[in-house]
Amino acid sequence: MKETKVVTISAQIPAELEKSLIKLCESEERSKSYFIKKALEKLIQEKVKEVANSSTKKTDKK
Repeated sequence: MKETKVVTISAQIPAELEKSLIKLCESEERSKSYFIKKALEKLIQEKVKEVANSSTKKTDKK
């Protein structure tokens, strides 16, 4: 089985966002890391698609 390398990152977030995250973690019985990872994956996927679409539109205009 292939071993996935993981890294630790740090970020500052507003206290209210952390409170919401903690409530979600408690209700879903998941870790903060789980939800942060999932949210970051989704955001990056969306941004990569936006960039790809933007690049395609620029190429089409030429």
